[in-house]
Parts: sequence; structure tokens; C-alpha cells
Amino acid sequence: MSMRLLGLGLIAVALAVGVGIWWGGRPDGSAPAVGGQPTNLTATDIAEHNAAIALMGRFEYAAAVDAYAALTKRFPEWLDLRIDYGIALLNRSRPDTEDLDRSLEIMLSILGPRPGDLRARHCIGILLLYRGMTKEALPYFLAVAEADDEDGYAACFAGDCLYQLDRMDEALAWYERARERDPYLRSAWYGAFRILRALGKDKASQEALAVFRRLEDNPQARLAEIKYTRMGPHAFVQTVQADAAPAPLPQGDVFAAREALPGGGGSSWGRGEDARFSAADVDGDGATDLLLTEAGRMILYLRRGEGFTLAVDHPLTKSRHVNAVLWGDVDNDGRVDAYLCRQGANQLWMQGADGAWTEVGEQAGVAAGAWNTHSGALLDVDHDGDLDLVLLHADAPFEVLANRLDGTFMGLPPDAGLRGRAQPAAGLIACDLDRDRDLDLIVLHADGPHAVFINDRLWRWHAGEGYGDLCAVPAVAGLATDLDADGRPEIHLLSDAGLARWERDEAGTWVHAATAEGGGTRLGVLDADGDGRLELLVDDGAAWRLLDARTLGTRYAPETQALACTPLFW
Repeated sequence: MSMRLLGLGLIAVALAVGVGIWWGGRPDGSAPAVGGQPTNLTATDIAEHNAAIALMGRFEYAAAVDAYAALTKRFPEWLDLRIDYGIALLNRSRPDTEDLDRSLEIMLSILGPRPGDLRARHCIGILLLYRGMTKEALPYFLAVAEADDEDGYAACFAGDCLYQLDRMDEALAWYERARERDPYLRSAWYGAFRILRALGKDKASQEALAVFRRLEDNPQARLAEIKYTRMGPHAFVQTVQADAAPAPLPQGDVFAAREALPGGGGSSWGRGEDARFSAADVDGDGATDLLLTEAGRMILYLRRGEGFTLAVDHPLTKSRHVNAVLWGDVDNDGRVDAYLCRQGANQLWMQGADGAWTEVGEQAGVAAGAWNTHSGALLDVDHDGDLDLVLLHADAPFEVLANRLDGTFMGLPPDAGLRGRAQPAAGLIACDLDRDRDLDLIVLHADGPHAVFINDRLWRWHAGEGYGDLCAVPAVAGLATDLDADGRPEIHLLSDAGLARWERDEAGTWVHAATAEGGGTRLGVLDADGDGRLELLVDDGAAWRLLDARTLGTRYAPETQALACTPLFW
């Protein structure tokens, strides 16, 4: 039998079993525990598997095919490995080979023991679509898209199939689902544009086209194409799940003995209630330097060998009325820059290639007038590859400034949805609250209520729901953790009354989960003793302590608290 006839026969099998086998599997799309990773993998096997993944990442498909072929010969019952082999063949697909037929044969062989395997089904859809068999590919994409409600690619490919079949209303619905699941998927916006234009909905079509064009230079934007890394999460090769032995715990005390830093501000320097450190590699030598601010003044300590030296004449130390320093690479040139939060006009100091520092706050549009900016954050709020500014003022509402990456920043329009209370903000928590892979914001107000802003991307937010009790609790500082690594954060809120942890229940409502007595003003998180468990660092302005992040019990408190300067919070 010729390979051409074999290919047609395989396609006929795919059409015969495509829907029937699916409904014979689990309706939620989960796969039975069949053909899983072998338990007898050696270090050599894992190294060869990692090398095959690396070859795919370098787009060296021919070498990857050979590597996966050798592995599947040794482990023929390892179904996930066979899918990886099929994905490598799909991407090589040389004209002088029968790669597509072989890939389709592999994917079909998975559906017998694992009928609901989403990777196999998605790749069958890709293979059929690539052959121009749009009608036959559609059920596979629909099955994957319905089983995985986070996959925008399968929804987009389903829209492509329906568009080619002239089923416009259905295609538009799937493109809209794809956009909801992944607003950075440009192909979904363009697909919606084509259909809206064909349906005579000119305004809506132009809006979709405008978003498609606006995403062109966004590093987070993606396309859905039949190319590796662009076919969706179910068309990637997978890594080995190796059980790594835990690293031995460091020996000795948690903290070394205290060492005095060089003087530079007089005998009382560093002993005020508002004294605090920040850290960054200021001079680009690979070592972490320290900047101490107190009473609006600053001293810079540069790391040299095992100790620090004073940078007496550094330009940053000439500024006054400084409350806090935000470090980050504002212009993406690989060098750290500094934003000074001040009482009065804020300052943006840019570091040049020669190490010289230049203040550009006014021309960049980030001076923030005469407000008293007590803190803030440099974050990529819109996920466009540059750092934006979130400013917290003591005498004005919080403010967000978008980085244009042309040396200037801009304020947000009123309809962006990022307007909160008129009162000053005490703190900020930035994390992914709804598990959609973008940064959401909680703006803290000392006496409550706090404001929750859910990121809809593309500079749009909406108020979070289910946060009523959490937002009503007074707090001056807070942070997010993911203690059980389930992708759902826990929120820790600190006030002068104590520390509280909040978690989300199954209904999506935030509930109070744990409390620790003893309040504070600043809160940090770290693994202080290297045991793989997080501790919370609490500072009340006069003393500090480490708490177990799970139980909120005290893990460590220094015996000597004769230290007025607050600990360093990263």
C-alpha cells in the first residue's frame, strides 16, 4: 500500500473515531492514568529527554525527531513521549518524508488507551487543518476548546474552521471566546474583525482591528499559526517530572552577627524611626548595593568584596526630601534606573551607558506635582514589556502612569476603570488574583475599605467581586503568597492590631483563615532559613520578627532589638 493511501486511510480512521471515542472518554477531558511516565528513568534518560526538548526549542526539528525516535524505542508504552515524537514529526514535515502521516498515526494510537487526551486531539485537529480538511478538523478543536476553558488557541482554531465553512455567527462566537481566554491572542482579534466586517458591523470591526494593530509591538502578543510555539499549549513537547532530592539545609544560625556599615551621616544617622534601606545593583558590577534613606536624606553603600564603601559624591545622594526609592530598568537598556518618591516633585534618575546619572522627571511626565509620595512600585501593569509606575501619595489618591518606552509616561483615561477612593492609599498588593496570568491590584487604605482592581488587559480594569470582608479590614501593609503552589494566592494584611491571612474558598469568596497577634507597619516575605518554607518578616518600627507563613507562629526574633532602622524589604 502506498503512503498516500495509508494517509487517506488514517484520515478515515480519524473521522470514524473522532467523535465516538471522545464521548467514550471522560467528559471533563481528563485522561486516565495510562501510559504515564516510567518510574525507572535513569539520569541518562532524563538528560536525553531534556536535550530533545532543547532541540525543539531551538527549532532543530530533524535532530529532535531522531532524539525522540530513540527514546520511544526504549519506552514504547510512554504515551506522552509518543505524543512528543508526533509533535516533532509534525513540525519537521519535510517534503521528501511522510512525517504528517506518521504523526497522525501516532496521535490516533493515543486515543485508544487515552480517549480524552487533549494534546493528541488538538494535534489531530492541526494535522487535518494543515491538509485542508477543515470540516474534519473542527470536531477536534471544539472538543479541546470545550474541555479546556483556558485555551484560547483551540477556540481560535475552531473559529478559523467555522469561518472557512461560512458559519459566520458560530465562528464569531468562538473568536470571542478566544479573546476572553487570551486577550493577547492577535489572531482572535483579526478573525473577529473579518467576520464583523463581513456582517456589516463597521464600528465593531474597526474596534477589533484597532486592538489587533495595537498589539503588534506588544511582547506579550501571540499569533495562532501552524508553527511550533504558535499552535497552543497542547502542541508543546513536555518536560520530565523528576523527583529532585531536597537540598540540605544550611548549617548554623539563621543570621550572622551584625556588622556596622561605614559612617557618613553623623553618630545619629540610621537611628531615626523613618530610616530604611533599599537594595539594587546601582553600578552594574553584579553585586547588590544598599541605599539608606532617613529624614529625606540618602547615603549609598557600594558593595566591594566582603564589605561596603561609601559613595560620597554619587548624584542620587544629593536629592533631599526622599521618602522611598523604586529601582528598575525603565528604558529597557539593561541598566538599573531609580525613581525617587519625594515630598514635592518626584525625580526619575536614568543611568547612561557610561554610568552617568541624569534626572528626567519633568520631561518624562512623572514628577507628580507637589504631592507627598510616600511609596509606590515599578510594575509591568499592562504586560507590554516595560515598567509602569504605581504611586502612593500621603495627600492624594493613588496614581498609575503608563510607560510609553519613548522616554515619557502618560496618565490613564477616566474610562480605564482604575479609579478608587479619593483618600490616600497606604499600601499596594500586586498579584494574579483570578488566575488569568496578569497582574491585578489591591490598593490598601489604612482604615478600609480597600479597592480591588481586576486586570482586563489592554489598559482596562473592573472592580473585583467577593472581596467584601477582606476589603473591610484595616491594613497599612500587605502581600500575596502561594503557600501550597496551587496557583491561587493567599493575602496577608498587616495593621497595628495584628496580622491576618485570607484565602479564597470554593465559592470564590475571600475568608479569614489565620491571625497572629502583634501589629506592625511593614511586611515582607522570604525563606530565611533555606528550608523551602516561607517566612513573613514583620516590622513595627521598633522591633522585627519572622513568622511561619502557614501557621503565623513566631519562627525567629532577634534577642537584641537595639535597632531603630527598619529591616531591608525586597
